[in-house]
Amino acid sequence: MATELTLAELAESADRDLGTSPWVTVDQRHIDLFAEATGDHQWIHVDREAAKAGPFGGTIAHGYLSLSLLPVLLSDVIRVSDAHMGVNYGIDRVRFTAPVPSGSDVRAHARLLSAEPKGDGILYKVGVEIEIKGQEKPAMVGELLYLALGARPQAARDNVPEAEPQTKEAKVTDGQDLDKIFQGMQERFQPDKAAGVDAKVQWLVSDGGEEKPYTITIKDGTFAWEQGRAESPTVTLSADGESFRALMSGQAQGATLYMSGKLRIQGDLMLAQRMGQFFGASS
Repeated sequence: MATELTLAELAESADRDLGTSPWVTVDQRHIDLFAEATGDHQWIHVDREAAKAGPFGGTIAHGYLSLSLLPVLLSDVIRVSDAHMGVNYGIDRVRFTAPVPSGSDVRAHARLLSAEPKGDGILYKVGVEIEIKGQEKPAMVGELLYLALGARPQAARDNVPEAEPQTKEAKVTDGQDLDKIFQGMQERFQPDKAAGVDAKVQWLVSDGGEEKPYTITIKDGTFAWEQGRAESPTVTLSADGESFRALMSGQAQGATLYMSGKLRIQGDLMLAQRMGQFFGASS
């Protein structure tokens, strides 16, 4: 359960244990995708046969792959309820203290170290360890800085025409049927962008006072959807109806919704991050 704080509460908090995130699995598919994204194809990461005879007895995750998981992992231990958005501000120190073998389960253990006002937001420092299940030594230790922002800057508000917020609100909350949204996703699905993906994605949308489950199946370059719950989903995404419609219409970014706690993710975090790449632009 994430510690939820307002900006005011965050500003007054310091030296507070935030607990641990759920375990997530770092498998070879994630490592290969990270290698493709960064161009780091060193054999200890991607050459399974060579790595068997190497110093680690198999492939290991990139250190920076472990680091890149932190924004998502930390969103399960701390949320700033009234933040307009959150950004990674920097790193005070990081050490990669143990290798993460392919197939390992990892989680973040975090502690809020300090917080202070900065501009329109709160700059806070988090001490973090990435733990490896079954191992005493963590994969990574460090201190990271995050900036939680409140209201949009005054200049941005001044440049928005008075009628625009009303128009956007009408688009987001116009009650568009959820079935039509999922059908639209099927029509915009790009099989080549999802090559090699075999996954069941569970959407839980709170709409009209009830939770409505939808299951997406992506396999062998095909896309199918249905109402109902999936058995053992690869990833589960939860959002209220307004946030879901805003995300699907392009009026909100998944990262922003996630950082503000309006989009919740359980399961394969990296698949969730890639989902937007599988679909063409909505008309």
